Amino acid sequence: MKRLILVCTFVFLCSVACNSSMRDGAKTGGLKAGMPDTLTLPSGEVVYDLNGRWDIVTRVSNSVTYRGVIDMKQEGNQFVGTLESGDFPVLETSQKIKGKLKGNEIEEIQFNSMFGWINNCGGILEGGKELTIITPLVSENLDVVSTLKKR
Repeated sequence: MKRLILVCTFVFLCSVACNSSMRDGAKTGGLKAGMPDTLTLPSGEVVYDLNGRWDIVTRVSNSVTYRGVIDMKQEGNQFVGTLESGDFPVLETSQKIKGKLKGNEIEEIQFNSMFGWINNCGGILEGGKELTIITPLVSENLDVVSTLKKR
């Protein structure tokens, strides 16, 4: 549990530091219309464009590693990632990730595991080309960290 809290705190602090340096004091989350790898929503809000194929590596407590390819579809500020291939355990659905963006941050994110949809903490790095997702499986005493890199 302490390790999970430490990892979530680390990701949060890295995200805040990254966002603060990108923002230059602006309240828009650091993203401006026309920036590469972004979408401008009808409301005028700018978010990262997560559409496309992503390589995913998920590590479970440094003992098991799963790899695969996720096809991410985004409508507005909401996204769903579907597992195209890989060695993840088979689930009833191939949907693996879903969430919501706000500016240059992940506002909500869930990861589909053998325990069902689990709320996570996550961050966007590398100008929208990398996602880090931390899945708390406290009941199983496991640390699960997923890293996605856009192809």
